[in-house]
Amino acid sequence: MAIKERILAKALENAVFDGWNNQMLENSAIAAGCAENEAYIHFPRGISDLVDFFADEKLMDLRKAGETMRQEKLTGKIIWLIMAYLKLSAKNREAVKKLLAYYALNPPQGLKNLAALADEIWRLAGDKSADFSYYTKRFSLAAIYSQTLLFWLSDDSENFTATKGFLERRIGDLMKIGNFLHNWRKNDRK
Repeated sequence: MAIKERILAKALENAVFDGWNNQMLENSAIAAGCAENEAYIHFPRGISDLVDFFADEKLMDLRKAGETMRQEKLTGKIIWLIMAYLKLSAKNREAVKKLLAYYALNPPQGLKNLAALADEIWRLAGDKSADFSYYTKRFSLAAIYSQTLLFWLSDDSENFTATKGFLERRIGDLMKIGNFLHNWRKNDRK
């Protein structure tokens, strides 16, 4: 395991107690076998770089998981990918909860990483749009993912079945709105 991955592994343990901050990064680097202040060699912008590294690692994990996806319908793919992403984070759920507190204090970074996740999910689902719908799809998915993440943080059901049900209802609500808007525009043109 490379040094950055070792630091991240220790950080995920420490974040549960210490939150996401530079002191936690420094302590995690030392616990991973680095010399004092060596954390900033690997993460020059401190905790901000570590958070982005974590987000990038999770996207790589999702890409690998996506290779096993066997869904055919678009909504099935979206649900599968979001659930896979959450399950990949399950062992670090408390660290993810603390990460939300960090993002609350650093909203541009949180929004950037959320946008990257929404974009990746759409790409893995096969979306190739390049028009206005490119943005509306990603914005809608980011909102649905955010709601689902908050639900998931307190879900104790087996295999997160309650979260999956919640997600399916949110996707269903979005589809109803989309169908309504489509029919409204079609009738408005007559």
